[in-house]
Amino acid sequence: MFLARAAVLALREPEFQMVSAQADWDAAQVKFHDYVNLGIAVDTDKGLIVPNIKNADDLTLPALARAIAEGAAKARGQGKLEMRDLEGGTFTVTNTGSRGVLIDTPILNYPEVAILATRAIKRPIVVEDDAGESIAIRDMVYLCLTYDHRLLDGADAARFVTEVKRIVETHDWAQEIGY
Repeated sequence: MFLARAAVLALREPEFQMVSAQADWDAAQVKFHDYVNLGIAVDTDKGLIVPNIKNADDLTLPALARAIAEGAAKARGQGKLEMRDLEGGTFTVTNTGSRGVLIDTPILNYPEVAILATRAIKRPIVVEDDAGESIAIRDMVYLCLTYDHRLLDGADAARFVTEVKRIVETHDWAQEIGY
């Protein structure tokens, strides 16, 4: 939920509007939006389904978490999934790490131009404190952004992923959840 919210916060910034665009290359059209309809890839018995959280950028973290849970439940047959739940996405998040995958390249959910894959592992890293350097086990998150190079270049993609990382590390999450 935190990574999805961090991605939405980054997408609200003007320099990343192209990451949450929709492209129709046959018609030579790109639509930029002033909202984020966040697709959440959901693994179901019938395959992958991507419900969209409409206007996800208007939601707080708790509200986004509820909307994601509701969309996932509908995708898994626990409620009525309608076409409007599936259409209109502007950006998707997928978590292949939940299946133990460390590195993969998700496929774009056309007409979206980017999708963010997340995965988390425990990894030994060097930490430094007053006693000096030591090796410790830490939870690490890997982010992979697949993007349509016709609209985004590698530098823009890297800046977006770096901004998501910055938000995860610096956003006042306690304030947002009312803690």
